[in-house]
Amino acid sequence: MENKVNEKSTPLKISEVRQLLKGHKREQLEYVACELYKMLNKSQKLEKNVDSLLRKPGSFEKKAQTKQAKGIRPFDEIEMETESFIANAYEQNYLVPNRSVSKKDRPKWRFLVKKVFKELKSYMKQPEYQAEVAELLEKLYGVLCYSCAYQLFTAYDTFESTGIEQTEFFDTVLKAVEEVTDKPAFIEKGIDLLLNNELNRYTLRSGLMDVFIRHLETTDMKYLLIEKCKAKREAVIKKGPDKKSWSGNYKHTENLNNLTELVFRSYAGLYEIKNAIGYYKEFYIGKEPEVILYILASLLMQFSEKDAILYELQEAEKQNIKLRPTLVSLKDFITEHDDLPKHL
Repeated sequence: MENKVNEKSTPLKISEVRQLLKGHKREQLEYVACELYKMLNKSQKLEKNVDSLLRKPGSFEKKAQTKQAKGIRPFDEIEMETESFIANAYEQNYLVPNRSVSKKDRPKWRFLVKKVFKELKSYMKQPEYQAEVAELLEKLYGVLCYSCAYQLFTAYDTFESTGIEQTEFFDTVLKAVEEVTDKPAFIEKGIDLLLNNELNRYTLRSGLMDVFIRHLETTDMKYLLIEKCKAKREAVIKKGPDKKSWSGNYKHTENLNNLTELVFRSYAGLYEIKNAIGYYKEFYIGKEPEVILYILASLLMQFSEKDAILYELQEAEKQNIKLRPTLVSLKDFITEHDDLPKHL
């Protein structure tokens, strides 16, 4: 019976390459170098300046040392520290007494996060590290979001403690992911990051939606987002609420409404306001028609859709929906000034 080679589905990390090379003899290293050189086409050899690397490896090493002298640590060191932080955070080792994180180091977690965040951003520009950077940033963002709902640190607000706004962190994660995934996969990832992570006290889900949509620069990408959201909605409905969680029904409805708002914002960004309003009114879930109307008016305000707001408010009155004073004032202001107020 033949032995099958257990191949990894993902490329080796630099730290793993170094470890493997340490175990090879000189003849084996020469063979590996020659075979790797053969695998490169002519343009790759020229673009990467491979001939100079082979002739004068010392000059490349000096460049790497110069980078490190400027404050950029080796990637495997940053990776190790980031992974260790994430594991310890989930174990609450920065919150309660333990042997893994000393008492004096527990309050320093915020400086550690700020440092590795900055370092990972610097490695985003280097193609050989981009996939690993995207993965680490996503994990780091995930643990900080998790700590907004479940206490992992003594700080009340983890993003505020690090001095990094959640929208900024989210935008950085998207930039990193965008570099290493195709457009459909990137949109899927963006939707999941929006739906499946908690918010800090200063961040609105709509703010993250705006950040996400700004990454969709073409009309085709916005339409693809709409398509993905509609498919995701069907999947969420099919799965149903988490019956084991006390907040299962609430989270289920929240996810559906977030998807509805994301579709609204996508249509509005394409200047298809009728489609945006139609989709919202058909799928947004709420107990009170007036509350649903208020949210719709708030969304339309963000896109300066004066005429659409006036029409929806007038139609609501015809259907005997009692408007709250804020909406009455909004309707009267538009009627009198043919303009929108600065705030709702």
